[in-house]
Amino acid sequence: MGELRLTAIGIGELRALFSGSPAIEEHLRSVAAHAWPPEPPPTRSPLLGKIGPLTRLPPDAPVVRPGVPTAADIHDLARGRFIKPDRLTAAWALVRVWLDACGWPTLSLALDEPAINDLDFELATGGVETRYALRRLLNDKLALPLRNAPGQVTGYVPFDHARALREAWRPALATLSPHNATTAQHIVGWLGGLESWADYAHRAGLRAPDLIASFTTVSRRS
Repeated sequence: MGELRLTAIGIGELRALFSGSPAIEEHLRSVAAHAWPPEPPPTRSPLLGKIGPLTRLPPDAPVVRPGVPTAADIHDLARGRFIKPDRLTAAWALVRVWLDACGWPTLSLALDEPAINDLDFELATGGVETRYALRRLLNDKLALPLRNAPGQVTGYVPFDHARALREAWRPALATLSPHNATTAQHIVGWLGGLESWADYAHRAGLRAPDLIASFTTVSRRS
């Protein structure tokens, strides 16, 4: 299984996250602290402490949790610095909570790759041009300093393309199988907010939101 996330935000606003702005980094730290409250260091057995200084950790050593961003992750991400491969999942988790905290709307759907391919096939059969296929959103055009996490593909299309996609899908909804129709209706219904989001952005002095897409395959553990 996997997760498809669609977010309406100007690509410029997203790229600004990595600009090195002190204000953005401070906001990022606040968001992360709310999403992942710090945990106290684990209690260590006195016996282990007698083994020697080579195995002894400082009492204030940070707890590194898989998938949870550290202070170093936040610092590096906000400055567009290199993120180590084993920290990419945590870094993208940080991007997601930042987007949520900024108030930009996001749609999350549980899908796998065969389901995406099947939906695109039925849309094409229903008369939708291939340039408006769901898969075409994952075009690797974000151009962020942050690489994709393992199992993740990303992309974006401009506001006008997102609106055209919505209008192209609407007539085809009646031709889709029940399962694909449900998925497509979720996306079309969510995209129905584009004009109101664009109006909000205009009043805030921002450009109309683009459509940011991310699909991540969730690996199954045995």
